[in-house]
Amino acid sequence: MEGLSRRIAELADECGADIMERFAENLRSGAISQNSDPIEIMHLLRPAVVQPVRLSALLTEWRNCSPPPSLEALNMAVKTAVFMKELCSPRTVETDFVWTGPSAGGSERLVSTIPVIRSMIDEAQRQILVVGYNLTVEATSTKTIIGALARASKRGCRITVAFHDNSSNYRILSKAWPSDVPAPRMLIWCGNPDSPNASLHAKLVSVDRNQVLVTSANLTRHGMEHNIEFGVRIRGAKAAQVEDHFSLLERKGFLMPLKIKNP
Repeated sequence: MEGLSRRIAELADECGADIMERFAENLRSGAISQNSDPIEIMHLLRPAVVQPVRLSALLTEWRNCSPPPSLEALNMAVKTAVFMKELCSPRTVETDFVWTGPSAGGSERLVSTIPVIRSMIDEAQRQILVVGYNLTVEATSTKTIIGALARASKRGCRITVAFHDNSSNYRILSKAWPSDVPAPRMLIWCGNPDSPNASLHAKLVSVDRNQVLVTSANLTRHGMEHNIEFGVRIRGAKAAQVEDHFSLLERKGFLMPLKIKNP
C-alpha cells in the first residue's frame, strides 16, 4: 500500500484538488478500477492533463497490492494526498506588473506584455490555457505568440483556448494554426440568457498550473504593441485556481468544446 500511496500523492501533486475529487468519485462509482486502462482514466479526468505513464505506474502498484486495498483505504489515500499537497504548497506568491505602452521614467520595473507571454509559453511543459476577447494575427507580435503556442503543442503540451464567440476569433486561429501541429482545444461560452450582449471578456494566459498572466490586453496588434494595457503575472500555487475554475466552468456546461479542423 505504501507504493500505491506514493503514486496517488504524485498524481495529486500534478493534478490538484478538483481533479483528485473527480478521481475519487470515479473510484467510488467503479468507473476506475485496478483493471482500468490509463487512456480511459485520462478521458474520465478531462479536461485535466494527466500523463499516461503516471497512471500506468499507479495502476501497477494497485495491482501488486496484497491484499488488495479496500475502497475506504483508497479514498483515504486520495484525501490524505490532497491535504498534504495543500499543506506543503508554497505560501509565497511572486507577482510582476506587465505593461503594454509608451516607455516612461520610473517604470523600469514593469515588464513588457509580449516577452512575458512568450516566456510563459516557452517554459510550459504540460498545459496552457489562453482566454481572450479578441484575436488578430496581422501583426508580428501576435503571429509570434501563435507560433510559440504551436511549438508548445508540438512538444506535447495540451493547448486550450477560450475566446469570445464573435464569429471570427476561431476562424482566424484555425487559419493561422500550422496544419502539421495538433490543433488546440477550443472552448465556447454558451452566453448569458439574461443578457444577450454579454461577452467572454477575460484575458489571461495560464501555464502548468503554476503561473498566470491576467491582463487587459487582447491578442491583437493594438493590445500587444500600441495601447496602454496593464496586467499582473502571478507565480505560485495560487495560480492553479484559475485553471481549476475554467475546468469547473467546462464541467458545468458553461463552456462547451468547439470542434475545428486544421485548414
